[in-house]
Amino acid sequence: HLVKFQSFLRSPCFNVVEACNELAVGFFQCIVGAHAVEAGSVTVRFRVKAGEATYGDDKFDWFTVQSAYVYLVKDNPGAVAPYTTWATAAATFDDAFQSLGEGQTIVISNGTFALANNPYTLPKYAGVKSVNGPTNVTFTNGKQGTSFALPNLGSFVEGVKFSACGWARAPAVTMSQDVTVRNCIFTACVNHDGPGDIVATQGTVVDTLFEKSGGGGWGGAVALAASGSGNVLFDRCRFFNRCRFFDRRRTTLD
Repeated sequence: HLVKFQSFLRSPCFNVVEACNELAVGFFQCIVGAHAVEAGSVTVRFRVKAGEATYGDDKFDWFTVQSAYVYLVKDNPGAVAPYTTWATAAATFDDAFQSLGEGQTIVISNGTFALANNPYTLPKYAGVKSVNGPTNVTFTNGKQGTSFALPNLGSFVEGVKFSACGWARAPAVTMSQDVTVRNCIFTACVNHDGPGDIVATQGTVVDTLFEKSGGGGWGGAVALAASGSGNVLFDRCRFFNRCRFFDRRRTTLD
């Protein structure tokens, strides 16, 4: 039986096996949890115990660890994919997004970014985050509909401003699964037939400001989607300047 599965960099990265299943006789599938590992080549060490004897094999450079971050600096002249340092950061949001994989975060320096290919659907455990907070990074899409869709577990948006995003029946952000919007500003995301800021079926919104997002009909700031049954938490959020909160589930709000 396979009794130990460890991976090492130049120094131990303290990875531990999370699951190990025998798919067929002699074939195993192992899932390893990585903690604070750096990008680069990895050596995988296998150990098999049979009776009192232990047999092993080391696979050097068997795979590589992906960087946890994709960096974005507006109009960076030194941009080089996959944009894993500030010096080689992506120059446009589209370039950064094309390099984004599961578990990675786009880290953004200051600037205003026009989003052209809406919506941008974030992968599992992937996120978009600014360095200096929502007053220094702004997304706008010329009222072309939803900017970010968060349908995948663990995805998040943090520390950015959405300005004049969303439009007819398409809010700036849609949320489902266990996802998070944190420390953001939504301003002037007017939707004349639905909430301009967020429609949520599940997830958490915390420390976020909603302003100037009024509209006619179902227009407003935020709505709990009628089709959703998951928990939606709004914590320490502020609503100003004609913003409204719609509960399409007709549940009790507190």
